[in-house]
Amino acid sequence: MDFTAFIEPTRFELSIRMFSMDKEANEVFCEADDETVFAGSIEVFPEIEYYQLKDSQLDFFFSIFTNRTKI
Repeated sequence: MDFTAFIEPTRFELSIRMFSMDKEANEVFCEADDETVFAGSIEVFPEIEYYQLKDSQLDFFFSIFTNRTKI
């Protein structure tokens, strides 16, 4: 298995795709239509929005985040 993150910086989106790999690090594909066998790739986390924070905003962010997790 191999995972690759794809970043779309203009829309602040991130997606993670999983690939099936062999021992030589080549992607493995399956010619049969067997849904029980994973081969090829699949999107694990599609289009996750992310935000950039300035260093001056980190204390404020973590104070909100910490209080939110206590609820």
